[in-house]
Amino acid sequence: MLLTNALNEFMKAQVSNADTTKHWYTKRLGPLRELGSLPLVDVSAANLRDVWVELVERKERWRTGRRPPAEGGLSPFTLDGYWRAWRAFFNWCVQQEYLDRSPLKKLKRPALPDQPPKAISENNLIKLLAACATKRDYALLAFMAVTGCRVGGLVGLTMADLDCSVGEAWVTEKGRGGGKRRLVYVHGPALSALQDYLSERRRQPSDPVFVSLAGSGEALTVNGVRQLLRRLARRAGVQGRCNPHSLRHRLARSLLENGCDLGAVAQLMGHTDPQITISSYGRWARNELQSKHRRFSRLPGD
Repeated sequence: MLLTNALNEFMKAQVSNADTTKHWYTKRLGPLRELGSLPLVDVSAANLRDVWVELVERKERWRTGRRPPAEGGLSPFTLDGYWRAWRAFFNWCVQQEYLDRSPLKKLKRPALPDQPPKAISENNLIKLLAACATKRDYALLAFMAVTGCRVGGLVGLTMADLDCSVGEAWVTEKGRGGGKRRLVYVHGPALSALQDYLSERRRQPSDPVFVSLAGSGEALTVNGVRQLLRRLARRAGVQGRCNPHSLRHRLARSLLENGCDLGAVAQLMGHTDPQITISSYGRWARNELQSKHRRFSRLPGD
């Protein structure tokens, strides 16, 4: 099997993933097609290193993206994305028994600089909630903050998926048709806000939970939710991170900070591997680490 054929088979295996995920893989696996005429089993670490050096030395950004090309090399985070896509591909080849081992194992993952936490701050969340002008906006924001659901799961939520009597909802995330369905929990003021919002709505089982305010009854779109958060941020004067995923990060970090065990946090966030939870949400700013050290690191008798 040629490398190019293996790449094509890998992309076919992504059929149940969201279009954004498929586009992400297509773009980041693209450079490997320079080696496409090689038999898959002959692809070596040296071959991969040649392609990698070309990426590292690239002087132009967005060469194959949707934006016009611009001067400047690829960021460490972009390079890390290429490396992770290559790892996923070669590990898949091993799982399919096309390869005995991944040639990427000899190519070191790029080091990433420290970055600030991606979670929205507690103070900014309070400001956003206060800026909500409608029951729908407040219920939507509170639901995302309490459940940590991905925005795709939010916009796809129907009345049939929701059971307010026990504070549970089934969301389908990460992919169309064959997406992952998981249970999330909503309680307290967030549940009350949701029930208050729904009390004014016609509710058939197939109806979306969060609809456009235009009166069409159509479900909000992912872009609609992003625009809503941007409007709330402007109204509240919020600076810094304010997007759907920042709400998800806030929940995970809050759970970890308050002593929820890692296994439970992984399940609540919909991760099959707790290592994903650690790498995604268990990163702390310098001042946060110092505070935790002071709190938990003591001498006997201190």
